Amino acid sequence: MTVYESGSTHNSTTGASYVYNGTSTYKELYSPKSGSDTYKVNFTESLIAPPESGIVWITTSGFVIAVEISGQNLTGAAAYSAAATLTDPFPLEAEYGTPTFLQSSVSFPGVVKINQTTVTLGPTTMLVTNYGINSPMTVCTFGGTPDVFSVYSIQAGSVPGTTATIVPLRSTTGVYTAPSGGTLTFTAILRITSVTKL
Repeated sequence: MTVYESGSTHNSTTGASYVYNGTSTYKELYSPKSGSDTYKVNFTESLIAPPESGIVWITTSGFVIAVEISGQNLTGAAAYSAAATLTDPFPLEAEYGTPTFLQSSVSFPGVVKINQTTVTLGPTTMLVTNYGINSPMTVCTFGGTPDVFSVYSIQAGSVPGTTATIVPLRSTTGVYTAPSGGTLTFTAILRITSVTKL
């Protein structure tokens, strides 16, 4: 799977801005066989400079056994830290596709089902449902702070031949009041560009 992620924020009070973009990939090198629960996965990310690549050994329950990165074999807390860097944004993408998260994301007042289209993600073609808003939408988030979205687009669908639901596109633009003060303007795009079914 290959994912492109980009975004920006700007605080109107402090003048602070942050821009990010990059591509991350993962390729399953080994999947659990009968009696085993360990995956061996190669991750490459270019969101953080310099870009990094490494191998993560992880169980089906999410326990990180080890990470090989920059010629080092890490375990314990160091492995978890390295895995967090290497795997970004895949845990977020996995969360977006869970039934509970997806249902809540498309159930906000103002979110409508627009249509269904076919998308091609590398070698995989799939049917997706497109959701969006027709006018600005306000959603209360963490601590009751309202986010006002001017763009809110989600695509969701099942990978053919699997039970996996993925979100090939999540794109948002909006504003909220930052806890540190000021109005924070944000844009965030997470787009899957390729899925290979094993």
